Amino acid sequence: MKSATYWDQITTGFIRHRHRGIWREFTDQLNQSLVAELLAGPPAGRILKTDLFDEAMLKGVVDPMARIASEVHGIDISDLVARTAAEQNPNAIFRQASVTQIPYPDQYFDTVVSLSTLDQLETIEEVHQGLSEIHRVLAPGGRLLITFDNRSNPLIAVRKYLPFICGPYFMGESVRVAQLKPLLESRGFQLQRIFTYMHAPRVLAVKICRLLEHKPYAPTIAKLRLFEALDNWPTRNWTANYIGAIVQK
Repeated sequence: MKSATYWDQITTGFIRHRHRGIWREFTDQLNQSLVAELLAGPPAGRILKTDLFDEAMLKGVVDPMARIASEVHGIDISDLVARTAAEQNPNAIFRQASVTQIPYPDQYFDTVVSLSTLDQLETIEEVHQGLSEIHRVLAPGGRLLITFDNRSNPLIAVRKYLPFICGPYFMGESVRVAQLKPLLESRGFQLQRIFTYMHAPRVLAVKICRLLEHKPYAPTIAKLRLFEALDNWPTRNWTANYIGAIVQK
């Protein structure tokens, strides 16, 4: 697992260079829609998010989580990320901690949201540990919304071997679509739904977004959202940047 110091440095760089533009606004909106749609239903008591990078950079998904839970909690291995997110979300309870050692009692949460957290871990053993910790803190019948980088997408599968397509920070273990169900069931979760999302070609889209930062965001974001129509195509497992699942304990 990369250290808290590493993620503090990454966050400092993002804040310094103001990496909060069109692409991050687009991903924020997409994640907000995802949480609102997939976790719609009876209100929950407590909800936990397993990292807070999005909440430190922009809005993240605090608003849709707050609509379904009376208490919003969050953890991040980076103290800087946790503090920055807490300053921007004073009604939430955020703290520094790792997903592999969640500092809450057994069965404390009704819902957990884990958006591309476990794919930042360096080994599959750490991924298993993170899933086991999430299972421990979930109440019986509780739900987990989880996403991973999609290794069924060829560009994501080869990113470790082609540095020029890598992002600005470390990307760790991930899974292919066919691996997701057995991975989650091996940790005691009951699968309800597998999904894919974010189909815009990321490497190219990010570069184009940076060229258009001086223009109004809405038209570009609207065009990026058009790529989500690919979710209805038989090739969706290859074009999606992320795969995810809704599971129950």
